[in-house]
Amino acid sequence: MENLTIIKGSLALANYPFTTLPPDVLELMHRSYEPIARDGMGQLTKIFDAYCNITGSTVTYLGLSSPAFERTVRGFLGALYDPTFIDVTRPLRNSYAREFVRMLQEMAKEIPLLPTFEENGGRDGWPKFNEKYWIAIKDDIDPNAVRFWNGWPLVDITGKTAYLSVPNIWISHGPEFAEEVYKCVRQHCLKMRRPRSSELSGFLNYIAENAPSWPTETFQNPIQIKKAFLAYMLHWFTDQHDRGMDIPTATKSYAAFINLVNSTMLASGSWVKPYSGSIPKPAIQHVRGADTNNKKNAKGEVIKAKLITEIPYHLTDTQAIELIFKKIKADNNALYKWANKKAWQTSNAQKSRDKLAKLGNPQKIIYATRAQPEDAKPEDVCAAFKEHGFGYVYNDFSKRFGKIINREYLNSFLRVPSANDLYPFKILLVHNYPCITQSFLDNFELYDKKGDLTGFIKLDGYYQLTGYKDRKGGANSEIKVKLKPRDAVRVRQIIRCTQPLRDYLRATGDDAWRQLFIQCSRGLASPKKMSPTNWNSGTLETRYQHLADEFAEFVDMPKKEIEEFICRISITSLRATRAVLLYIENNSLTETAAALGHTNVSPDLLSSYLPEPILAFFQTRWIRAFQRGIICYAMKDSKYLLKVSNFQTMEELHKFLENNALKDIPEAMRDPEGYRAARERTAHEAPTKKGKIGTKAAANDDRADRVEISVDVGILTALLSLEEAVRKSKRQDQICAKAMYWAQLAKLLVKEITDGYEFDLQEYLATAKTQIDASQMESLIYAAAA
Repeated sequence: MENLTIIKGSLALANYPFTTLPPDVLELMHRSYEPIARDGMGQLTKIFDAYCNITGSTVTYLGLSSPAFERTVRGFLGALYDPTFIDVTRPLRNSYAREFVRMLQEMAKEIPLLPTFEENGGRDGWPKFNEKYWIAIKDDIDPNAVRFWNGWPLVDITGKTAYLSVPNIWISHGPEFAEEVYKCVRQHCLKMRRPRSSELSGFLNYIAENAPSWPTETFQNPIQIKKAFLAYMLHWFTDQHDRGMDIPTATKSYAAFINLVNSTMLASGSWVKPYSGSIPKPAIQHVRGADTNNKKNAKGEVIKAKLITEIPYHLTDTQAIELIFKKIKADNNALYKWANKKAWQTSNAQKSRDKLAKLGNPQKIIYATRAQPEDAKPEDVCAAFKEHGFGYVYNDFSKRFGKIINREYLNSFLRVPSANDLYPFKILLVHNYPCITQSFLDNFELYDKKGDLTGFIKLDGYYQLTGYKDRKGGANSEIKVKLKPRDAVRVRQIIRCTQPLRDYLRATGDDAWRQLFIQCSRGLASPKKMSPTNWNSGTLETRYQHLADEFAEFVDMPKKEIEEFICRISITSLRATRAVLLYIENNSLTETAAALGHTNVSPDLLSSYLPEPILAFFQTRWIRAFQRGIICYAMKDSKYLLKVSNFQTMEELHKFLENNALKDIPEAMRDPEGYRAARERTAHEAPTKKGKIGTKAAANDDRADRVEISVDVGILTALLSLEEAVRKSKRQDQICAKAMYWAQLAKLLVKEITDGYEFDLQEYLATAKTQIDASQMESLIYAAAA
């Protein structure tokens, strides 16, 4: 059924410019409200701008204290009582009204005569109190303006909604041109799973900004339309380059945009085709993983933008150690700790509701029309909720709870789960099982169409999740996940907290009851299948302002950097991060690919996540040590009579070990292909006798491809003391990266010596073990000391 509301919600407003409110009024509003801003109010002034536009209301700075402005505000507050004005829940409409009045009260500190609606105990500013002002003008609003503010939604084959940036071309090219574009794209998207509408929105904004160069006639002229797209292609790639974006990926995105134009406006005849028959586009070429996911950050640095951690392209060995052994893991741990805390809060909230229910009376609940929130007894409401279900509280809300008690207040103790409550559970599942993808979670069915429990079943001694990954297709799309006991508990927690919503949806015949993830807004709105969570600068400003404070408990960064960190978090970036950490742990591309659920092992896998400089360090200095082994040399007559107490900082110890234990990386490891080619040329050019030189070369190749370490008792004592200090530390999160690096290498070194046949080395090791002094290393291993 078509949504007949004027404004489709706050997300629909992202593409709209301010049309009516002058800059000086907007500046005052934003400046006044910013210090007292509440979560979810980022589009508050845009909604007021829309109201002024559809009603033809004029607002000026000098007129803010006039009766006319008061009438405009009263009409706006009254419109917020009407669900056909904006498609959000009543509690959220009430919140908009309350916050708008709070903003006016702040503005009144500069404009003394500005109306503040504080009469009648504040009821003067309630939507219901002002409904009559909206009713008086509702039938006379501008239908063209109403259409303009309709949001321009695009719904794909899965039911997901995006919004096309039509408003700017409506203003620049006229309603007829805008409507034709929207009609073509809307019909096409209904058949698509992932329509590429964002690139088309970028093009529409471009021609709107350059309307004199590309007017409506451009798109009926075969020569001009080609020129327009060539100009935009130059603009697109210049912008991508200036922003440090990945050009091969940008090329794919641009080609997808051109395909969309060809399949919509050109195929329908709405726009004329160039004489060549199609819009020009660059050729798509296979791209190495190393050349993907590249962009510039806010500091202008080129980074790999795939993980939840920013990975710079240009870095030293020390920085590489910090990233590999500290930063990536620390960011991963911070996200896990946040999600774990939030998940337990959600689970405990359900338990608290059940405890309250035991203390209450579940009999019929009816409160007076003017009953205050304090009149509602939480224990009785919880008891009724438990006894009669979600529908008992949701249906006939006003008749049951009156006009003043709102849904948001009730949910403060009912704690029906919202998307914000459920997203941490998704993060925890992906953290422990990186094979779980976004599509797996978005469409996870707990029950099949027959009503049988199929998504979460108990087998022989364990629980299994069974879902599907869209991109794999066919028989490979099914993913079965064997859960550890703790994770099975997590799933049961999800089921338990969503069960009231599931029961309600099933009773009302809504097929969404079969889903695992079912959400309800914080205002006890109608339950539905959980929508994907998207954290970016826009949603952080409008809906998730609370996140920065929540993450501040787990990451020690300025607020701006915390917000940037949050914007990098997604199911996709978490999977990539887990892949890198798994590779660091197991040193196996095959095992990492299997953990991600990949059917085939791609040599390019890791290069999609990490830039070449860090890969080079990682593979030459670290992974080869595990995969190819190490060569240990005993330092005979060593002049270094090393004592653990010789070092005051981790940096001192690191430099000593780098200079005296770990030898320079051989050429075979720095440039293995070039080294092999040189060896082959030498073997081919030099004469051989009975193959002896060739045999020696092969032996040398084998040794040259391994890490060389020179040790004496002192070095081994330092490494073993460091390893023990790291292993026994109760402050694992505070250990510096270099300490982790050398502790890991120490484990490998002990194994190599123990399994080998060098008796001098084994004697060194035995002596070093008797001299281990972890306490001396404790002051070195922590990040602050380093």
